[in-house]
Amino acid sequence: MRSDVTRVVIDNGGHTCKVGFAGQPDPVRLMPNGLAKSKSEHKVFIADQLDTCQDFSALQYRLSHERGCLGNWDTQADVWARAFGPEVLKVSPADCSLLLSEIPLCPAAIQDTLDEMVFEHFGFESYCTRPAPALAALAVQHQQAESPPRPAALVVDC
Repeated sequence: MRSDVTRVVIDNGGHTCKVGFAGQPDPVRLMPNGLAKSKSEHKVFIADQLDTCQDFSALQYRLSHERGCLGNWDTQADVWARAFGPEVLKVSPADCSLLLSEIPLCPAAIQDTLDEMVFEHFGFESYCTRPAPALAALAVQHQQAESPPRPAALVVDC
């Protein structure tokens, strides 16, 4: 892979979407992984735009995940478009590669649709998906690189 390619990292959780860049210790932004429609304000709040909502009494939520699996593709596309846009990461996906967390044992149908969304909808140059617990174990291993190596790690993902 070319060294001049920006590497975007997304921890795509069922509640929160954490977005940032490879090599940074913390994400650039933590945002709700969904959207909300306000009947009183007649607006749609995507991800972190919900912070600007004035009236929470009549919101209708639509999350990207259902029963732990990514299922609302339009909602997910809206959240990611906001993340890549000028107010958050300020990147063009065509000039980036993507590291994306996914659920363990992700069904093939979801993986196929995810591939289509990443390449055809957003136009990323390349991407890699890994289960979130595996990425957490790799992070622990990287943090312990200076200390004596440990043969195992336990990750509890709830």
